[in-house]
Amino acid sequence: MENRVLNGAQDGTPFGALLLGTRVRAVRAGGIPGLEPEWAGEIQLALGQVDRLHLAVQSGLWRPAPAHLEYARAVHETLVVEPDYPPLPDGVAGPTWIQMVCRFSHLQATVLALAAQPRFALVEPVSDPLGAAVGGVVHVGLASTAALADDLERIWAARPADQAITDWEFAHLPRPVREQVRAAEGLVLKLTTTLLELWNPDLAVAGFWFKPPEAPPNNGLVELPESMKRPG
Repeated sequence: MENRVLNGAQDGTPFGALLLGTRVRAVRAGGIPGLEPEWAGEIQLALGQVDRLHLAVQSGLWRPAPAHLEYARAVHETLVVEPDYPPLPDGVAGPTWIQMVCRFSHLQATVLALAAQPRFALVEPVSDPLGAAVGGVVHVGLASTAALADDLERIWAARPADQAITDWEFAHLPRPVREQVRAAEGLVLKLTTTLLELWNPDLAVAGFWFKPPEAPPNNGLVELPESMKRPG
């Protein structure tokens, strides 16, 4: 199904590159016309939990235990790791879109492993704002975006060795998916900065928080000129 070429697409994808699997991802990420896509609602719910944590930290009404601070630091250190999987061919700078997508499923697995450690048993996803914020991001906010990883990672593994990275990304990551990935990156950034406010407020004030790196220009998938777009 993935390799069935579709005709008549009008999203700026080069001739012969739009595949059925890509179109399915575009429709899922774009949602029903006039309504926000499902992933956008998930991210908004998670952002609400992060806002609640930020308010709790800033107001001083919530007093975190040492285990909370240690957990916040451990999760923060997980979130600031730059995406580097799957490995890229020599000479290709990252992060690429496939690396950014795969990062979300890795974050989920790592945070789940942290939460399962006995030393963090105090951090509950319902009873305190830290557990609710991290759980909301990992289990809700990133759910739809992380689900893209398995499919795209399999397709990436079958990529012809001589295919340019940009060509592959044009073929498999349509604009609605890229918008979804960027929104998920923004959610992770907000949680990252809020966790830093919790476990090391001095660094947060000084501005030492993680900002997800931008994809390099050749992987930015900018809008194509009219001359390269498919005829309507």
